Amino acid sequence: MLKSHMRKLLLFVILLGFSINTKAQINTVIFEDFEAPSLDDQIDSTYSVRLSNGTVSNFPFSVTNQVATSGTNSYHAQGSDGHSSFFRTISFSTINFRYTTLKFNHIAKVSNLNGCYLTVSTDGGTTWKQINGTQYRGASKAYEATGFFNESSYFTLGDPWRNGVYAGANSVPNNTWWRLETFDISDLVYDVPNNTGYPNVIVRFEMRVTQGTPSGIPPAGWFIDDLEIEQAACELTPPKLEFGFNPIPCYFYNPVGPIPEQPGDKYAVGIQAFDPSNIDSVFLYYRSTSPPGQPFQRISLPLYSPSDTLYQDTIRNVFVGDTIEYYYVGWDGSCNPNMSRMPAVAGNYYIFWPEPALPDKCGPNTCTQFPELIQLTNLPWVEDFEDQRWGAGNGGATTAGNAHRGEFPVFYPDGNWTVAPPVTAGFENRYAWCVNSGGTSTPGTGPLSNHTQGGSKYLFAESSLGSNTAVQSTQIITPCIDLTQETRCLAFEFWYHMFGEDVDLLRIDVDTGSGTANWVIEYRKILGEQQKANTDPWKRFVFPLEDFNGKYVRIRLLAAKRPGLGGPRGDIAVDDFRIFEPDPVDIEVQSLNEPKNGYCYFDNQEPVIIEVRNNGCQTATNIPVAFEVSTSTGTSAVQWDTIKTPLVLGDTLTYTFTPKADLSAYNTYWVKAWATMPGDVNTSNDMVQVRDSIEYTLPISSFPYIEDFEDGIIQSQDIGNDLMRFSDGVITFYKWLVNRGLTPSLGQSGPFEGFGYGGKYLYTRSLVNDNQSSSTYVRTVCVDLGGMTSPVIEFYYHMFGDAIESLELEVSRAEEDLDTWTPIPGSKITGAQQTGSLSDWKYKKVHLGPEYLGETIKIRFKATRKSITMPTPAHPDYVDMAIDKVMIFDEIANDAGILSINTPVLHGEAGTTFNPSIKVTNHGTANIASVPLTIKVTPLCGPNAGQSTTYTDVATASVTP
Repeated sequence: MLKSHMRKLLLFVILLGFSINTKAQINTVIFEDFEAPSLDDQIDSTYSVRLSNGTVSNFPFSVTNQVATSGTNSYHAQGSDGHSSFFRTISFSTINFRYTTLKFNHIAKVSNLNGCYLTVSTDGGTTWKQINGTQYRGASKAYEATGFFNESSYFTLGDPWRNGVYAGANSVPNNTWWRLETFDISDLVYDVPNNTGYPNVIVRFEMRVTQGTPSGIPPAGWFIDDLEIEQAACELTPPKLEFGFNPIPCYFYNPVGPIPEQPGDKYAVGIQAFDPSNIDSVFLYYRSTSPPGQPFQRISLPLYSPSDTLYQDTIRNVFVGDTIEYYYVGWDGSCNPNMSRMPAVAGNYYIFWPEPALPDKCGPNTCTQFPELIQLTNLPWVEDFEDQRWGAGNGGATTAGNAHRGEFPVFYPDGNWTVAPPVTAGFENRYAWCVNSGGTSTPGTGPLSNHTQGGSKYLFAESSLGSNTAVQSTQIITPCIDLTQETRCLAFEFWYHMFGEDVDLLRIDVDTGSGTANWVIEYRKILGEQQKANTDPWKRFVFPLEDFNGKYVRIRLLAAKRPGLGGPRGDIAVDDFRIFEPDPVDIEVQSLNEPKNGYCYFDNQEPVIIEVRNNGCQTATNIPVAFEVSTSTGTSAVQWDTIKTPLVLGDTLTYTFTPKADLSAYNTYWVKAWATMPGDVNTSNDMVQVRDSIEYTLPISSFPYIEDFEDGIIQSQDIGNDLMRFSDGVITFYKWLVNRGLTPSLGQSGPFEGFGYGGKYLYTRSLVNDNQSSSTYVRTVCVDLGGMTSPVIEFYYHMFGDAIESLELEVSRAEEDLDTWTPIPGSKITGAQQTGSLSDWKYKKVHLGPEYLGETIKIRFKATRKSITMPTPAHPDYVDMAIDKVMIFDEIANDAGILSINTPVLHGEAGTTFNPSIKVTNHGTANIASVPLTIKVTPLCGPNAGQSTTYTDVATASVTP
């Protein structure tokens, strides 16, 4: 590289011609850029050795044109597992040169399991000393700590070397990856005690590969370019300026951006300066940008204390509305002074401006930072709870302590959210908001998963905890939202899931205070259960923010459970908070409330009722809406109407169409409704239809009605006709099923066989052993009791199992929907009623009059298994309660029947006689005293097989109804 040296020397000579005051000469003893024709002539040798035994291998450095900082070439080695690759500079002398610096550009794409080392020899290569963090003057904190480079050396400074990436385009170095390193090796290559240099100094580069990458793919290796060694009699290294100190309170590292307004209009600044030759002076240059073009003013920064490296002072007379740009300059005490600038590039400045402090409600203002603030410069603002600041708890799987709560970003710089009760000691086992992933732990409540597409986390209020005798509430409050300069129509949106019979209240409050908090209580609210299953879709809630323009506001979501309303199945969940600018026009049809399935009678004047919401910024008037009714055979004409009530953003309205729906014919119907507001470009939310098809069928009107389940399909809910309907309740794996013989509990629960020692029956089964309180239902279609004088329902039941809670009958009137049921007094059977599977079935009669005399009703059986609040049963899945021979009829005076044959039970000895024992049931209203009985005995084997013998007798005992 003689040519390069000559250029530098010529430049040096020319400069001498212009300055007779030039100070100590800087000697560039080595400069190597690996360019042709000389390539690597400043490199003495390159080789590699095996780490196991030190023998020579074949992985040296070589010239490459893959990447370069000047010209087209650089020096490169990829190495191999278990080998070290070396190269050594030519030797040089440090005699008469007290100070020596080493500089080079490089890319160390070497696994973070390995390292790139620098050593120096002052005896021609006989002994070596490591160049470590003490001599380092570069930017890598990792090298300062470890004394070697690899791909993680700049991980905290933008990760230019793609730590851990070994495949794909991101693993291939390019010219943006280069980093400049500087070392002051003066004390390593100069005999300081004797004040003399060494004649034969060599610098050695080593890439040491002790092990491969986890993927087995080798990294790109170590690239080096523009290797330079400079010498001088005076120190060559400029002072080091940095902000890596713990500031004295209110002395910033380097103030940038908005700064809270300070008392006295003074803004403190400080910087840390180091240099082996000591620091001569540190200056701060600053100016206001208004008016533009002002000259910089200079402040000489005094040293904080003689033993320190911190220089500090204040910029005075800076007011709200001013913008200050500034930079630092430091000079060392070398005989040829060296200068450093921060920021390093000329023409670049640090810039800050004071702003008024935020209201106290937004959190504490400090001299260095504002509280966390939601800025709406870029919309939409979104909080989906997916980032690492929100740590998921255990979902309530265990509630000891606060393990179920998770982590909330309540402290700067993670955030300024407020959660109450807090996640701290002393507030354990409270009703509280939790961060969760997946479903909640209590069956029968909560969502199955979150709302964010591709996400996992959300917030929910765990209702299993806290008192049920006093009001319990929990709050999540956003950081302050800056609406002070806002004139736009903005909205706040979130999604919610409120499934569970104990769900109570979700309330939205808005804090509009200009200093301390001043809450608008119950700005909006959602009451009661909104979903019917954990798999039901999340629902959207939107409310306007335009009313609060000009203010700092906070949004509070308060979940509550009140005495008598809040139990363990009351989990309230929220997700995906968003502030956005809605479309001008956006009408959403949220639900179709009427007509609905479950009524006993329909006609040609059925009201159609919908709920609509205005999601648009413009006030909506004259909203066109329509509905149509369809069956399997066709569709009715579309019926149109107009909603004239004005709706502003966020308003909801329940509206009844003027035209009516014709559902007068027995059939199955589907009804849908929609809006067609002009200008509404979001058509995805314009239409809804009934949740379930509407069945209008003939009621049961022929009596006695008897259902013995003999036509049913075993282990299904198909009873062989369409006169009963099933509903599995909130725990869908607990259900009614048809069966014959023993249940799957195999004698631990349920009957041995159907009523009358044979046939099929209906029973409840828990498909999962979960020990959770739950109910399951089977109902009749509508039953017309008109013309009856004493209607009753009778059935036989078998309730054996230690997790059985109760069996009860409920009624829903003709005009009531399927969510409205009333228990029939005297119908409830509590606890196990049999002691084994072979125990006899029992009989139950329930009167339907006079309460429902002459009406059309629906009747359902409600089977309930034991609650989690009770002592845990020995076998939580032993819940098999059964019914058989369900009868509805008009009760008469004299009506007797056989309940059971008690003896003989299973067999009798041949040639013997026995006296049958028969249990008689009085199904009528009058006492009976003499009941004629007929008994038929048919042998199944022997000489008289198949020959029946009939016996008659009279039961003389008195049997009451």
